[in-house]
Amino acid sequence: MEKAANGDKSERGKYVSKAQAIVSELMNSLDHEVGGVIAERLTQLYIYIINEYVNANVKNSVNSLENTVKILGMLRDTWAEAIEIVKKERENGVNSLKAHLR
Repeated sequence: MEKAANGDKSERGKYVSKAQAIVSELMNSLDHEVGGVIAERLTQLYIYIINEYVNANVKNSVNSLENTVKILGMLRDTWAEAIEIVKKERENGVNSLKAHLR
C-alpha cells in the first residue's frame, strides 16, 4: 500500500502482479463439482479482486488496493472460523461440512 500511495509504479506493479497470481491460483484451485454454489461465489469474488488489482495498476487506485485487503482479510477470517468449526465437529464426531456444501 505504501508503494502505491507514494506513486512507485514499478514496485506497485511487481507486488500487484504477485497478488493477482495468488488470487488466480486460488480461483483455479476451486472444485466446482464439490463446492457448488460456494465455489461459484468464490470465483465471482476472485474475479472482482483481480479487477480491483487491474484498477490499482491502471488507475493508480489506492482505494482498489484497500478494497482487496479488506475482502481478503474477511475471507481469511472466514476460513479460520470454518477450520475451528470443523475441528470442534470432529472432536464431537459430527461431520456437517458435507451438508453445508450441498
